[in-house]
Amino acid sequence: MMVGSMYSQVPKKYKVPGAKAVLKAMDKGIVAQVLVAEDAEAHVLAGVLARAKALDIEINWVSSMKQLGEYCGINVGASCCAILKPEKGG
Repeated sequence: MMVGSMYSQVPKKYKVPGAKAVLKAMDKGIVAQVLVAEDAEAHVLAGVLARAKALDIEINWVSSMKQLGEYCGINVGASCCAILKPEKGG
């Protein structure tokens, strides 16, 4: 799928690109869902997918690392990106 319009409204501060950063965010319990690039290497994604499933975090697939990187506002491809939960109480 393309990174859909429902994601275009997500502020940059709620986007965490990269497997290591996504795992850290999951450990903190602040991830609402994870976007994963279909062309990312399986060994990079293995830990992220396993942790997301264990924590019952929604996983959505996007078509490419390039597209996901652009969505996250970075100049390189991203294997995955966490969408953070809105802050409690604003």
